[in-house]
Order: sequence, then C-alpha cells, then structure tokens
Amino acid sequence: MKKILSTLASLIFGGTIGLFFVWYTIIYQQWGIFQYLVLMFAFCFFFVIHLVIHEVGHLVFGKLSGYQFSSIRFFSMGLTKNKDGRFSFHRFNVPGTLGQCLMIPPKQEKFVFKLYLLGGGLGNLSMSLLALLILGIHNSYALFFCLVGVFMAVTNLIPISFNDGMSYRLANSSKEQRDLLYLQLQVNYLTSLGYAYDELPEDYFQPIASNPKHTYFNDWQTFLIAGRYLIYGEWKEYRQSLECIWQNQEELILPYRLELKKELLFALCLTNPDDERITALWNDKQLKQTLRQPSISHQRLKAVYTKYVLKDDYAVQAMMKEIKQKKWTALNQGDLQSELKVIHQLGQHFLVEKEVKE
Repeated sequence: MKKILSTLASLIFGGTIGLFFVWYTIIYQQWGIFQYLVLMFAFCFFFVIHLVIHEVGHLVFGKLSGYQFSSIRFFSMGLTKNKDGRFSFHRFNVPGTLGQCLMIPPKQEKFVFKLYLLGGGLGNLSMSLLALLILGIHNSYALFFCLVGVFMAVTNLIPISFNDGMSYRLANSSKEQRDLLYLQLQVNYLTSLGYAYDELPEDYFQPIASNPKHTYFNDWQTFLIAGRYLIYGEWKEYRQSLECIWQNQEELILPYRLELKKELLFALCLTNPDDERITALWNDKQLKQTLRQPSISHQRLKAVYTKYVLKDDYAVQAMMKEIKQKKWTALNQGDLQSELKVIHQLGQHFLVEKEVKE
C-alpha cells in the first residue's frame, strides 16, 4: 500500500509540473515554437546540471558527516580514488541509475547516515532556491531550473523503488538495516582498495537478520555470500545459492534482477547446459543490452555459453586467451581482482575437463 501511495504521489507531482508547464508557456507567456525548442534544450541541460548537483550534494553532506570520498559517477563516467590516493577515470554503467556517489563511512559507534543519504535532494533544493534568489522568480529559465531541481529532489526523497528516500527509510527502520547499509559501504571501500571478495573479513559473510522485513539491503548481502562460491570455483554451490534468490526474483530491484539473470545463466551453462531457462535468459532483451558493455564478467559468461551451449571449444580457447591477455579496467579494483580469480578457476575447470576426456 505504501509503495502504491508513493508511486501515486510521484505521478501527481509530475503531472502537476506538466500542467504548470502548459499553463505557463501557452496561456501565460504565449511562447512560439522557437521558444519551445530553446526551452526543451534548456530542460535537458538543467537535468544534467541537477544530476551533477545531486551527486555532489551526497559528497558534500557526506563529508560534513565525517565520510571520506570513494567514487562518484555521472551517467557512465566515473571517478575513483585509489588506495595510493590517486584519482582515475572509468566508463561504467549501472542499469536503473543515472549517477552514484559512494563514500567511506566514519569509524564510530553510532553509524551516521541521514545527511549522506538525503544530501543529494538537499543539494537540488538549495541550488534551486539559490537560482531563484539570484535571478528572480520572473526569470523563466531560473523558474524552470528550479522546477527540474524540485522534481529531482522530490522523486529521490519520496521513498520509491531503491532511491535515496527508500534507503533512508530502510536504514531508519532497524539496527539490522543500518548494519547492512554500513556493511555495503565498508565492502565497497575495501574492494576499492583492491581487496578481492575472498580477502574480506569472515564476519562480513554472516547473514544479518531481515528485520523488520527482507529488503534490497539483505539481497545485497545474499549476493555477497553467494559470490564466495564463485571466486572459489564451487559452481554447483554457486548455482544453488542463485536458485534460492531466483525464487523471489520479482521482488529484486532492477540492477540485482539483471545481475541474477546474468550469473544464473553463467552457472546453468556450467552445471546444467540443458536447462530450458538458458535460451530465455540468453535472449532476454535487458540482459542482452547489459552484455554489450565491455566487462570481464560479461566475457566469461559468453565463454561458458560458447563452450557448453554452442559446444565450440576452438572459439572458447580464443576467447579465454583474449580475456587473460587483455588489460581490464574497472570502477572497483576489488571487483576486477575477484573476476580475475574467477577466470583462473574457470581456466582450471576447462583444463580438468580436457584431461578427463583424454
């Protein structure tokens, strides 16, 4: 019911802005087509500006809360801070998100998160107000810059899907959910330093209770736990873990649902290449779009599909050679190191199979 009300509130708010736009341009200003075209361009420009403001807002309010910078991304362009203090640029896209600012939480007994999570929306609102104060409410561009900012703030602060407002609500609901949020930020920090998933502390893999309910924070830890089987080359156990998640796939947020489809397809090709779901997963439109990104994890999936479904051993040898020789880059170095270990395990698996056949 709350989800329906939140979605309805966003639709009403968006519709209100649309009606205001029509009234202001057609009735009040009586603009012509050229002015409309200029305004459409300005809207797109204002949206990009407010996206930057939103992520920088997380950064600024996070710093005020004692956080340290880890990475920031606008669309597919990302900036990360390495363990030696240097910054590096990467191209990386996360389905369902336009930007992201990840930070390192301060070490203290009471986990502070409110300003960090709400900082993006607060940044949009404050800059919108500032534009009106400087340029005046009668300036059309200042007014629409403000409307775009308010729209971005409201749609991020009203708890919907997996936005800032929802993360705030979940983290505020129980100690367990706060612990999961803290754990997620801490894992991101350690992996950004280059730690692979098998090098993380053991207690990170102890399941945290779903209190007061199961959330996407819990889903994230479930993937983290399953990932250990992947990095150790325990394919059947990995598949079993993914099958448990698959039972509730419709409840997953979009990035996790796509990740599940990709990894389950990988596991099925390895352990049960006759599974009827393989064809459906391989032809999934969203998954196909995701696999177009140049990623080492996407290449290993294509390699096992080629070997076990297409049964083209010659092509697989060429693919594995290319994967091992290519100098891969990633937004998160720990993710890359983990993937390289998976590739090693996969190569060993192929070698053992070859020896058994001979």
